[in-house]
Amino acid sequence: MYAVGVGPGDPQLLTLKAVQVIGKCPVIALPASGKEINIAGKIAAEYIKEKEIVECGMPMTTDKEERNRVHDLAAGQIAAILDQGRDVAFLTLGDPSIYSTVMYVLQRVRDRGYETEMVPGITSFCGAAASLGISLCQDDEMLHIIPACYEGTGDSMAGTRVLMKSGKKIVDIKESLRGRHAMAVENATTEEEHVWKDIDDMNEIPGYFTMVVVPGEKEKE
Repeated sequence: MYAVGVGPGDPQLLTLKAVQVIGKCPVIALPASGKEINIAGKIAAEYIKEKEIVECGMPMTTDKEERNRVHDLAAGQIAAILDQGRDVAFLTLGDPSIYSTVMYVLQRVRDRGYETEMVPGITSFCGAAASLGISLCQDDEMLHIIPACYEGTGDSMAGTRVLMKSGKKIVDIKESLRGRHAMAVENATTEEEHVWKDIDDMNEIPGYFTMVVVPGEKEKE
């Protein structure tokens, strides 16, 4: 099994290795959240046209028991395909190592004795930084990647802070970051991308795939 990062959204940001691995795997696994459009599948659409597609249910829930159940089920689906002698590329947004549900499945498949491999992808926050035209860290600055469920915005952390998937909490985040030179990107690198160089200019509540960047002192200079 391969866990393949397909990047932040722009199909041109798929790596050469991702394309190669997708090309040699007869079966493509996609995370299914219940939404009509599968974003990972859309990004890699050009390369999976002739492939067998398997959707693995990955509902967005904080219920640990339910998450364990669906991850176990997905691992079972993939193991059954591997037992047939066919390899599987499980596609995931961004990079598999950054807040990706595919890692829960990969670990379960690995624990069953199957060979696994991770194929890194361009992260959403690197895509957002490129869209903003900024450096995330310079010299000895630290970079902090903070999930939206984190309590607070990491004000005590020195360096640059990236607040991932901040859509639903944007109202509270905006207020707490007023005057901090914070920026935001919604749907980074996609056709639906929206960039705010100043978060105070954001007048609407953006979608789930919105990240906020609070620059470190070097970028403010």
